[in-house]
Amino acid sequence: MNYSVLVVDDEDCIRELCEDVLPMWGYEVDTAEDGFQGIDKAKTGKYQVVLTDIKMPECDGLTVLEKVKAYDPQIEIIVMTAYGTIETAVNAMKKGAYDFIMKPLSLNQMQAVLNKCVEKIELTSKNKELTELNRRLRELNEMKEKFITITSHELRTPVCSITGFVELIKYSLSGILEDKPETLLSELETIVKGLADIVSDMHDLAAMDLGGFKLTKENLNLVDIAQHVKNEFFPILKDRQLPIEIHSPDVLNYKGDKRRIRQALRELVQNSVKFTPDKGKIDILLSQENNRTIISVKDTGIGIPPDRIDTIFERFYEVQDSTLHSSSDTAFMGGGLGVGLSLVKEIVISHGGKVSVTSQSGKGSTFTIELPCEES
Repeated sequence: MNYSVLVVDDEDCIRELCEDVLPMWGYEVDTAEDGFQGIDKAKTGKYQVVLTDIKMPECDGLTVLEKVKAYDPQIEIIVMTAYGTIETAVNAMKKGAYDFIMKPLSLNQMQAVLNKCVEKIELTSKNKELTELNRRLRELNEMKEKFITITSHELRTPVCSITGFVELIKYSLSGILEDKPETLLSELETIVKGLADIVSDMHDLAAMDLGGFKLTKENLNLVDIAQHVKNEFFPILKDRQLPIEIHSPDVLNYKGDKRRIRQALRELVQNSVKFTPDKGKIDILLSQENNRTIISVKDTGIGIPPDRIDTIFERFYEVQDSTLHSSSDTAFMGGGLGVGLSLVKEIVISHGGKVSVTSQSGKGSTFTIELPCEES
């Protein structure tokens, strides 16, 4: 990397000397003839090092130091000072200057100080990279632990159920049980479908990591999709006295991927189902305005604490501790893989839109998808 140095000095000879010498040492160099000009140039973000004289009329080097550091603490400042102002130079270092160089200038000293300054910049940069890498590794480790905990719950339940039903079917076929095999097979089919949904979610999660979803866009009536999702949940929610109502025009056209849009809406409704107590209410609201298609799911559920609003779209997010995970698609406070909302976000982004949420603890949440309209 070629480091850029800004030289701020009111003496022409100093600026000219630096313009001649610094490029020979591998530095890019620019100059400013007073403090005000130096501050303005430093704010362009082009320089890693500012070399400034301390004693200048109107705007001295200490002012340059304070203003530049206030704007960008990462820029290193080296001050140039005469023997009579060493105390001022020490004061400058207390205020954040990297070092000082004595006047008349010694080229050897200048080169040594600049080289050490650059070494510090590089070391700081490497430390930041290591810190960021360690942070990311911690996040990945936490994600892995959550994944293992949640998937073990999610997979264990259907696998155990399948094993049990296979045994029951064997007994039924042998005549030991009165239950007909057809009835047991129907129950087994439901469990297998749930397991297939888990595998599908995991496949979608992998697709997100490989660059997002590939969309097959077609002309859709979002009202039909909303009605389909409502019908899917209706038999289950009847027992919980948790109605779903659709508020929309008779037809709402949108061009998008039918499977993914339905999946996004289903995930939002299922999220509301999980976190809305029995005898609550869920509303699906569809509209178009300002060349945008808006899909909202509003519930009267437990809401989201303010400190968790920013995390709910993260993978494996759960309101409760993942070690207390409970596998259920429809029970109040039931769990899942914890990827539903992150899938919604990815689907919406793939369509060029955005998803947001407003919520109040104890009073419910509203998830809103905004999609840009396309010509059908």
